[in-house]
Amino acid sequence: MVDLHCHSKFSDGTDTVDKIVDKWIDLNLKFVSITDHDTIGGIQYLFSNDALMQKLKINGICCIKGIEFSCIDDNDKIHILAYNYDDQNLAFNEAICEGKARRLKKFIARADKLKETYGIEFDDDSYQKMLDSDYMGKPIMARQLVKDGKFKDMWEAYNCLNSLNISDSDTRIDASLAMHGIVDAGGIAVWAHPLGGLGEPRISYNDVERIIQKLKPLGLKGLECYYSLYTEEEIEKLISIAKKYDLAVSAGSDYHGKNKKTGLKELTKGKVLDLSVDKVTLIDMINKNA
Repeated sequence: MVDLHCHSKFSDGTDTVDKIVDKWIDLNLKFVSITDHDTIGGIQYLFSNDALMQKLKINGICCIKGIEFSCIDDNDKIHILAYNYDDQNLAFNEAICEGKARRLKKFIARADKLKETYGIEFDDDSYQKMLDSDYMGKPIMARQLVKDGKFKDMWEAYNCLNSLNISDSDTRIDASLAMHGIVDAGGIAVWAHPLGGLGEPRISYNDVERIIQKLKPLGLKGLECYYSLYTEEEIEKLISIAKKYDLAVSAGSDYHGKNKKTGLKELTKGKVLDLSVDKVTLIDMINKNA
């Protein structure tokens, strides 16, 4: 019944918001969120669309405002989800703007190195169109490369772009900036896929606790324990860590449509779960925060 982590075409997902809503209904989900990377464009589109909001209401679906910030703290790459925030808050929007500026910097560096290393460049029109998009990430560059006939599919394009080894050190916002924006906006901060997401190296449980100890004083409130890549044993261990640090338990598939193999409601490795709300204690925290 719960999936609080998915991405639309407003960032690096392949589904429109309208299509995601239909999938939520088909899967009988009841608590959901769109958590696009460093943009609230998708969730704002949904909340401003009366027809879609009515669809959700008729089907008893509660949609929660969401976003996923791509952050760094020293050498730790951290993805921080935010829920139930005031999207008009100045500090919150400053964090989003800084994230977009960092993404632009990384996008340009990646395009320059693609030309330098492989002699591949984009025509002026397609390059400008990508620069003008609300989200400048690797997927839109990969899609353009496939469209231009440089690679046969997204995975070939990804492998090429990954081989460029563009540093994240100055292209992600500082975790403290994101946390300050979330807290100032009255939102709830949750550490996404703490053991590592798709394509990321796994970290140890000791490192999970070490990073929690850094984030909690900044306002961390939850841990994404149920996650599409994690085994049941890993989930149980993360739940025990969440309890140890008095953090709410969250659940998210990290659905990206065709950009990742994960489906909605896949909340443990290869399995669809109908989680009851009492297991996802973040829902209760969000309800109390509303």
